[in-house]
Amino acid sequence: GGRIVLDLSEGSSQRLIVGKRAAATVRPAGGDGRGAASGGSGFRYRLSVNSAFERSWQACVDAHGLDWLGFREIRASYLALHQAGDGGRPDQPRGLSIELWDEQSGALVSAEVGCLVGCCYTCLSLFAATESHPRCDQVRAQAAVLWLRKAGVQLFDAGTTAAYFVQL
Repeated sequence: GGRIVLDLSEGSSQRLIVGKRAAATVRPAGGDGRGAASGGSGFRYRLSVNSAFERSWQACVDAHGLDWLGFREIRASYLALHQAGDGGRPDQPRGLSIELWDEQSGALVSAEVGCLVGCCYTCLSLFAATESHPRCDQVRAQAAVLWLRKAGVQLFDAGTTAAYFVQL
């Protein structure tokens, strides 16, 4: 179990592969196959960044237990990084949350918290409600990598060996 690090810089030999289905057409197991875009029983998701940092952090703690993210001092440090923003300096560390929402219910179904320094991003922890929203973890992971790449991130440290990151 090592870490997965993706080189997202232009000209990199690593390729980013996005699944064949769009976020709007991912459907729950046993769905009718028509997807949400055609009025089926699929899920429609919305990605946001930094709109629910503390909620995302707590969801990670709830999913994994106290662990290191639950320690008051660690949480306070990353919250301070998040609240400080970058102050106009691209090399200033920033706390980020990347959230995936079910558009119909408004529920936060998957999120990750991480740290961005310059063009490097490290995922600290994540959670996904895969029992109620199958594959929402994959949708969040793919959408997050696409968003980070568009934001100029060149080095992505997933911090995990989850199968969906291996597939990226």
